[in-house]
Amino acid sequence: MLFMKRARSQFVAFCVLLALVLTSMMYTAQGSVPLVQVAFADTVAAAPEVVEGGEQTLADMVEGHLEDVAVMASREALVAAAEEKLGSYYVSGGRGPSGFDCSGLVQYCVDAALGVELPRTSYAQAQCGEEVPLDQLQRGDLLFWGSRSGAYHVGIYTGDGTYIHAADGRKGVCQQGFDTYCPSFAKRII
Repeated sequence: MLFMKRARSQFVAFCVLLALVLTSMMYTAQGSVPLVQVAFADTVAAAPEVVEGGEQTLADMVEGHLEDVAVMASREALVAAAEEKLGSYYVSGGRGPSGFDCSGLVQYCVDAALGVELPRTSYAQAQCGEEVPLDQLQRGDLLFWGSRSGAYHVGIYTGDGTYIHAADGRKGVCQQGFDTYCPSFAKRII
């Protein structure tokens, strides 16, 4: 598990570094065809030629890719923060760093990874973000149990039908799958 955390952290760092290198190449390239244009040749060929009355520039296309990398890095940081808390104790009303209830875990991880403070309860957290169908989940989405107006449990989606949550006093913070405890709905905050 520790190897996976390091590999994921290294991947995120690589993505950020790649984005910075490509950006600097775009602004400093000399010659007839900048290297960044070669790197994004497929994107350039597939991109619409006109955006709001003017041609779409390579800078616009690269900026879109950089935004995607930033979103992916944020999602991975949130999942990594949750993975770091696996094995922590369940504590009713707990907000960390060593004991959590479900909403305290989510609040702690979102703050640690993104610097954003979510409301304290699962009910209030369920009012944040944009609703996402359960068949279109992405890592880092928040999963809720109960109704939209009365969510009673929350967890963080980790991919492949699994999530991390503060389950109960027996299991603590653990990773489970939809086959054990399927959520009712999901919200995307990133």
